[in-house]
Amino acid sequence: MSANTFERRPFVSHREELSLAEVFFAAWALVIPMSSFLVVPAIQGTTPAAVLSPMVAIWAISSRRAWSTLIVAVFFWTFFLIFSQIGIGANSGILLHNLRAIDPTTQEMGYRTSLFTQTAYLIPCLALFIFLQDQFCDSWLKYIAAGGWLLAVYAIIEWIYFILYQEPFTFLANRTYEYRGEEYAGSVAQQISLGPLAAMRLKGFTREPGFYAATALPYLAIALSTGRWKLYFVLAVSLLLTFSTTAYLGFVIVSVTTLFYRKHLLVVDFMIFTFATLLGLFVAISYPDVFAGMFAEKFIGENISGNTRIGYMQYAYSYFWDLPLMCKLFGVGFGTTYLPSFSRVLLDMGLVGLLLFALFVFYPLRILSSTALNVGIKTALVALAFFWAVSFPELFFPTNWLVLGIAYHQMHDTQRLTAC
Repeated sequence: MSANTFERRPFVSHREELSLAEVFFAAWALVIPMSSFLVVPAIQGTTPAAVLSPMVAIWAISSRRAWSTLIVAVFFWTFFLIFSQIGIGANSGILLHNLRAIDPTTQEMGYRTSLFTQTAYLIPCLALFIFLQDQFCDSWLKYIAAGGWLLAVYAIIEWIYFILYQEPFTFLANRTYEYRGEEYAGSVAQQISLGPLAAMRLKGFTREPGFYAATALPYLAIALSTGRWKLYFVLAVSLLLTFSTTAYLGFVIVSVTTLFYRKHLLVVDFMIFTFATLLGLFVAISYPDVFAGMFAEKFIGENISGNTRIGYMQYAYSYFWDLPLMCKLFGVGFGTTYLPSFSRVLLDMGLVGLLLFALFVFYPLRILSSTALNVGIKTALVALAFFWAVSFPELFFPTNWLVLGIAYHQMHDTQRLTAC
């Protein structure tokens, strides 16, 4: 934040304004990972984090950086809207066909309703990014950690509750999801058999185990790099209980990437690698069917999950190469597809959009120094990039933009105040 930000508001002292921002973020950070609860149950998208996001205007109105970021975002949104629609309009034969779309009810490509619903999901995420890029202080990590604790502890409680009562725990899950023609509060409880024990694949505040993994791994990366070992242990246990292939691979990526950026081996690193190896061997030997379903069969497409993902990916790239040049460059429209995020950006915003998005995500990896916090942020970005490449379609989870906002604050604000 620039020094003259506070000078333009003489009725609020420097310390008072900073305190207001901190109190606001403390509340916001606690609910950022909460995606299964809606403040207004009848309206999708009214998660607590989204409902709090308009408060950002209080700070953004006096910040030159916030206004600059907002103007850039609006420019690119408008740019891709115009050029994608020009491409579709010039080639009226473009239809949805078998492409996995957010709104599959119509084959027409121009100005789909999902353009506006996905924009509505983008706005709170952009608000979080703008706020953190402008206001973040290192001392606020304790509030982010509190959000990580709530995420993991609630998920473990839900998992234990299912073991005891064989039904989901929906205390903070009033959001409904559709699965095979039926609606479920908080999402489907995906079961897994561990010998005689019928357990639930842990999912917590999210709709499925893979989504939980993508939400929890940024917290895991930050906890590991900043030495919050209790939080790291609880998050690691919760990730193990997801029985998610992407969660386990993400766990390895976080460990290896942290070690790479830290450039030296700690005792805890050795303990983590040893524990993960022994656990993998134990599962492979004790539950070979579970191990085969999570890894071997999924990678070669022999089970439903692996076959579905490979099929969607193959068709998406085949569909892309058949598009006219204009649509190849600028996409078929923001908010159209529901694919792993990099594939989604490629189809929705074209090659130009994918290159810009990749630059936006990976640029901090080159610029950030190797302080403890920065190592956690860079590691979280690598883990998210892995998810976005192979499985995770949700670009608009607040945790994604939490990491990006901190990354850009750390990257640009070299003169940030030490009194935060």
